[in-house]
Amino acid sequence: SFLAAFDLVAEDICVSFALRDEDGTMTSWSLPVQAVNTTHSMEEVIELVHRGMYVHLNASRQGREFVVYAHWWFVNSTGLPARLVQPGGPGKMHPVKAFGEHVAFLPQVRNDAGDGVAFVELRGAAGPVEARVPDIGGSQAVQLTPLHACCLRTERIALPEAMRGVPCCLVSLLPGLLLFNRAGPGVEVGFRQVGCPNDSATWILPGSSAALWWASRSEQLVQVAARRRLPAGVEQTG
Repeated sequence: SFLAAFDLVAEDICVSFALRDEDGTMTSWSLPVQAVNTTHSMEEVIELVHRGMYVHLNASRQGREFVVYAHWWFVNSTGLPARLVQPGGPGKMHPVKAFGEHVAFLPQVRNDAGDGVAFVELRGAAGPVEARVPDIGGSQAVQLTPLHACCLRTERIALPEAMRGVPCCLVSLLPGLLLFNRAGPGVEVGFRQVGCPNDSATWILPGSSAALWWASRSEQLVQVAARRRLPAGVEQTG
């Protein structure tokens, strides 16, 4: 978003800002930051406090443009109730709150080897899983649970022209197994895990796709079937 400032002496503007999460809880206000730098571009790290944990943002100034951004973002695109957690705050791991559009800032956490890592957990599961954050354009397998194979993928974000040069990356949690129906018009394709009942099958419409989640730990193999797609209101038999 963009916000114009009027009736101010631009060269002397100092601003403070805060964030509000999806529940309406605010972070602390930042320390005052000079908003305009007419001599050269500048960047600095901004530190906010949210429920006992730090949120790190970046501020970039070039001329009369003042941009606040995060280098790393995270989005859950699996359709599962998965979330980011991080060390610190109350308890061993604390949920990372989203500040809008179900997108969260990815905490900059490193393991003993110096690799950037993310901690992801499925609500109701035994606990979080540690996964290495892949380089831009790369993927990393994440076994969220024995039944939920996922992966992390890192991509560079294309930003508006006014924010050109600001480096931002999006880390997405994606299904590890995707099913596609390329059988042609009028044909639905079904997939089920070996040994599971017919009503557990996932039926995919022509040209569509869906994630595959296992129903049990045993025999994680897939059976495939096809059927004609009937007009609406006509019941499938057989």
